[in-house]
Amino acid sequence: ITKPIVAALVLDSVADGDISLGDTVGEIVPGELRADPSISIRMLLDHTSGVFDQLNEGSPADIDRLADPELKAEAKSLVSRYTEGEQVIAPDRLFVALAETHDRYFRPGSGYHYSNTNYQLAAMVLETATGTSLADRLHERIGEPLGLENTTVTPPDTESPDLRGYTPGPRDGMFNDITDDLIGFGNGGNGGVISTGEELLTIIRSIVSGRLVPGNLLAEMTTMTSQSNSTYGLGLARYDLSCGTFFGHSGSVNGTVSLALADASENRGAVIAFNLVSPTDPKLPGLADDLLCGQN
Repeated sequence: ITKPIVAALVLDSVADGDISLGDTVGEIVPGELRADPSISIRMLLDHTSGVFDQLNEGSPADIDRLADPELKAEAKSLVSRYTEGEQVIAPDRLFVALAETHDRYFRPGSGYHYSNTNYQLAAMVLETATGTSLADRLHERIGEPLGLENTTVTPPDTESPDLRGYTPGPRDGMFNDITDDLIGFGNGGNGGVISTGEELLTIIRSIVSGRLVPGNLLAEMTTMTSQSNSTYGLGLARYDLSCGTFFGHSGSVNGTVSLALADASENRGAVIAFNLVSPTDPKLPGLADDLLCGQN
């Protein structure tokens, strides 16, 4: 659910004139992606870039394909320290480089494939264009205006969240606590926002209602790209519940599965979170429909 927040911050910078959706990644952060074909900021936000999703589909074997010897050595060191039980966070630049050892899913702009790497890149673009860290930008443009006190981003906030996240153990029936496994968070742009249910609902309501994003750019967020079968815009997914249309995002990270969504009126919205990821995970949109539409 970090992704609509990052998208809102990017569009806030578009409104300020720092960047435009048509700007290419290479223009803002040169050298991170292969130059041809180019990828625009819009393609990052709506997952039409074709960039490989290293977090969900990559392998440690990708390290051996890195061309930069210093980056390869850094990656091997991180894996070694991680295997030995040390808490480490792989930098976003490393995840992007690992993703670049793979071919594009398709020519940029011609298809849809959800990729966490897109939002690590989006955060890199945002930080470079504004000269401000993602954490500071979140605080200045969303936290302070909305009066939030418990919404941060990891890294740099590595304090252990109150909601523990678990996966089932292999045989003994015990649960594995993976809450503090931070290796895949990079700059936090792909899934690093930490919040409470109440504050997250405030954020999603404020995005969907246009309080945080100007109307013309909100229209961009809620216009579903044709490549995604009309369900995903710029960081927002559409949920057609039995009582109306809602916008938001789902998430699954570190033993948790969650959903946050709201309608444009700000009158209806919900945040649902479970702290166990298993093959029998509940269908969160259905639960949201029960919560929000059950009386209709």
